[in-house]
Amino acid sequence: MDLSQLDHMTAYLLDYWWVALPLAIFLLVGHKLAPKIIISLFGFYGGITLIVPMLKGFEKFRSFVEAHPNIEMGVYLLIGLIMAALLYTLYRTAIIVLGFLGGGMLGIGVWYVVGLVAPQLYEKIPVDDIYVELVFFGIFGFIGAVVAAKRDEAVSSALALIAGAGGVAFILVGLFQIYVLKLEKPSLTPLTVFAILCIFVGLLLCVSWITGRVRARKIDTGEEEG
Repeated sequence: MDLSQLDHMTAYLLDYWWVALPLAIFLLVGHKLAPKIIISLFGFYGGITLIVPMLKGFEKFRSFVEAHPNIEMGVYLLIGLIMAALLYTLYRTAIIVLGFLGGGMLGIGVWYVVGLVAPQLYEKIPVDDIYVELVFFGIFGFIGAVVAAKRDEAVSSALALIAGAGGVAFILVGLFQIYVLKLEKPSLTPLTVFAILCIFVGLLLCVSWITGRVRARKIDTGEEEG
């Protein structure tokens, strides 16, 4: 299974880990904030960690930021602010679109996990990988959009939780490769993907447990006061 398409995004996240990591942590621990605040933060985070790497794939944009290194970070922050403002303004539509995209990305993630766990099944598919990924993306994306339309607050919280945990997992594994293993650049292999998934799931379980404990304590306190 070819995971090289994620290498560029991982390298970018590590170049600006001092911005991406705090944002990811904030999304992770603050996922229960007001939906519009969360969706704005999600837009800012997505603008910096997703939109910017995509734009850097275009020669004109890459040449511009390379020719103006003094304003490079300012351009990236501006893109993040534009995405935050856009999602805040188009809140309802943004929730549905993000539900579709989030569900679609989950579907692709499921397909990647299938490829890691059962590579023989992955190799027996008679069509090109991209078509199977599109099917998984479409099915899970549709489910995500339907759920998002009905439960916007829960979806915004879940998106923040997933994006935060995913960002922290990617960055931690990448920093470990560079500063501990002394690799010149990070690489995504089946082993590192497994490590990322373990950290991702561990963070989700940990934050969910803490959130549950806090909620239970509030309920108990309310009952004692009543």
